[in-house]
Amino acid sequence: MELSDRHACTAPMSALALEIAYLAKAFARGTPVAAVCVGAFLLGDAGLLDGRRATTSWLFAPDLARRFPAAVVDPAAMLVEDGGVVTTGSFSAAVDLAMHLVRQSASAKVQRAVARMGLLDDRWASQAPFIDTRMLARPEGAFAASVHAWLGQRLAEPYNHKQLAAALYVSDRTLLRRVKQETGQTPLAYLQQARVGKALLESTSLSVAQVTERVGYADVATFCALFKRNVGQSPAEYRRRFRMIK
Repeated sequence: MELSDRHACTAPMSALALEIAYLAKAFARGTPVAAVCVGAFLLGDAGLLDGRRATTSWLFAPDLARRFPAAVVDPAAMLVEDGGVVTTGSFSAAVDLAMHLVRQSASAKVQRAVARMGLLDDRWASQAPFIDTRMLARPEGAFAASVHAWLGQRLAEPYNHKQLAAALYVSDRTLLRRVKQETGQTPLAYLQQARVGKALLESTSLSVAQVTERVGYADVATFCALFKRNVGQSPAEYRRRFRMIK
């Protein structure tokens, strides 16, 4: 499938009506079901995600949430079990599912032994460190593009909603409404994501304090708290894992 067309992942599933019906019947008989990555869409088509927490690859999580609004989609979770339905993140999370099933059917002790033999660990309890918001961005309308360009030129400046609205010649409320319509998020949420500074931590030797200043925060603690809330790791932990320079 093309990453530029995430919806293409669901197209082949329209030919799997028999399999979807089988999943629904099996679950109705009391059989637990599980899906890896975009397999969650099959469970959704079978009606098994309604009212349940679920996950899938972070890249496809927005599509899962839109297609199955009765599901509670957690794009950051690596594995979710809710009422006998297990869903996991990207294809590599098949290993996490296997370890989950070993622990569930045997014991935590057996699961740890299997993990040691397989050279596995459970460091990645979350997909959050891997999420690239640039790949999740919706196609922008002209208005949102103008907003993002204006904010991008002022990352290091304090956010001023009224100043932004005035620059775009609209009211405060119109600014919020139009940006939300085109992007699904507020201007401030976009700015906070843009300020997270993952790229600077990956590709430069700047200190965390210097990164904090570059992305517009006066207080390192505030930046670190925002970073951990968005990414699931501290800036230092993230840099140790993803840094591209030595």
